[in-house]
Amino acid sequence: MLQTIYENPWLLPATAGAVLGCLVPIVAIITDHQRKLRQAELDHELKRELLAQGRTPDEIQQILESTSEPSPWWVKHTQ
Repeated sequence: MLQTIYENPWLLPATAGAVLGCLVPIVAIITDHQRKLRQAELDHELKRELLAQGRTPDEIQQILESTSEPSPWWVKHTQ
């Protein structure tokens, strides 16, 4: 094994680059899904609390729209 690395010094950085090149997008995808899951849990919890307070569905929708993250600039809003 060490003989191969000594004969090909570029092999170690190339392998590390390939591993990191695959690992970084995987971690980014996982953390994005975890963030979306947590946001959905918080929205669900908020809806349950608002229903327990006796709010109407229209009031709940208005509250959720006012507290949600703004949409990206490329998303068109239709009302």
